[in-house]
Amino acid sequence: MTQYLITTFTDSTGQTFTEATKARENQTFSVVLAESKEEALEI
Repeated sequence: MTQYLITTFTDSTGQTFTEATKARENQTFSVVLAESKEEALEI
């Protein structure tokens, strides 16, 4: 089954945007909780 990363953000005017990014065949998405990018890459 294909993975999609759903991203939602609100800009400075208060408008909300939602985007869906499809993973490539050789790509997977993971969500981790971390204090920094470096810490996230260690997980």
